[in-house]
Amino acid sequence: MSKIEKALKKAGDERGNLQIVPAAAEGGRTAPWTALVGRQIDLPETISLMAGSERRLLDADDLWERGIIHPQHTEEPAVQVFRELRTKIIQQSEGRNAVILVAAVSEGNGGTFIARNLAAAFAFDSAKTALLVDCNLRNPSVQRLLFNASLPGLADYFENPELDVSKIIHPVGIARLRAISTGELRRFARSISFP
Repeated sequence: MSKIEKALKKAGDERGNLQIVPAAAEGGRTAPWTALVGRQIDLPETISLMAGSERRLLDADDLWERGIIHPQHTEEPAVQVFRELRTKIIQQSEGRNAVILVAAVSEGNGGTFIARNLAAAFAFDSAKTALLVDCNLRNPSVQRLLFNASLPGLADYFENPELDVSKIIHPVGIARLRAISTGELRRFARSISFP
């Protein structure tokens, strides 16, 4: 294990127990915590709670079937490449969250494979989380990762902006990885045209 990987692991272990607690607004100001006693508030899903909210974590065979790297198979070249890419992105982002767009130049060139495995590589780091958003309306693929492919997604949100964003973010069976599928492309698909 390289010095960088050891340092990242140590930092991840130290940060893995942190929880983010939102400030509750009341009258445009932050309410004191005493005002929150007895009130139901929805806390965001923390890193330490994400694994607990999974119905079932995927095992090595499930990951293989879905074309996703396995974190324990460190001798595999694909695992090494995605870990190195993740490390370089972390270094370049200088501690800030990274937003990464993976766009395929042409159909069938591996854009889905790269997006899926890069998201998994981040999620396999105990101090990181990943959100995989499928914006490929022509050939969606993220719904195949979900346990229920008919769950609402991006198109549902576009059709109904009052829909709470938390309703389109779904677990995929990997701790700290969530996904937004394209959802049902009913009216939305008819309103756009593909070249």
